Amino acid sequence: MKTDPSDRALRRPFLRELFRNNGWNFLLAAISTVLLAGVNLVLSHFLAMFVDLLSGKEDALPLSTLVLLSAALIAATVLIALLSYVSAPRFYARAMRQYKDYAFLRLTEKSIAAFQREGTAAYLSALTNDAAAIETGYLEQLFQFVMDLALFAGSLTMMLLYSPLLTLAAAGFASCPCLHRCLRATGLPSRKNTSPTKTKALSPRCATASRGSPW
Repeated sequence: MKTDPSDRALRRPFLRELFRNNGWNFLLAAISTVLLAGVNLVLSHFLAMFVDLLSGKEDALPLSTLVLLSAALIAATVLIALLSYVSAPRFYARAMRQYKDYAFLRLTEKSIAAFQREGTAAYLSALTNDAAAIETGYLEQLFQFVMDLALFAGSLTMMLLYSPLLTLAAAGFASCPCLHRCLRATGLPSRKNTSPTKTKALSPRCATASRGSPW
């Protein structure tokens, strides 16, 4: 489904607010995500070296060296996790605060007649349900995409270094379920776009029910 150009122009300033004066937090969170992906790849390589040692391979590293490398990996993982723990929540908090402030600013620019004519459901949804959907469905998934991309690039590089032939065979087998999922996901955007509309219709009903509730 194609997006209306007017909708894209309307969303653009809201997206800019997510990253305004928030670049360092995003950069640190993205770097920590890539480093954590690298730790996962190095861990798999460490497991392979331990297997080589247990199997009695001649060129395997000694146990003392593997223990020291494992300790260094654990220390690096702790530092990277601390960086992610500090930077990612700061990015989320600042992005959502700026988004809500900008949305409220845009609301204050409207006249009372516009509120009476358009209703309050869309505005309530923009400050509540849509904000939560942006945080969980866009911001958090953005770092998950960075993680998946780093893991894919690193795994593909390691597989090519080990065996290009096996890499081609694995890519052929992996493409089958991916192709199936792509074919089945063609109708997903249209169904996903109906969710905000239904949420807007539900918000005023919930507000009315809460005002009329004896609690």
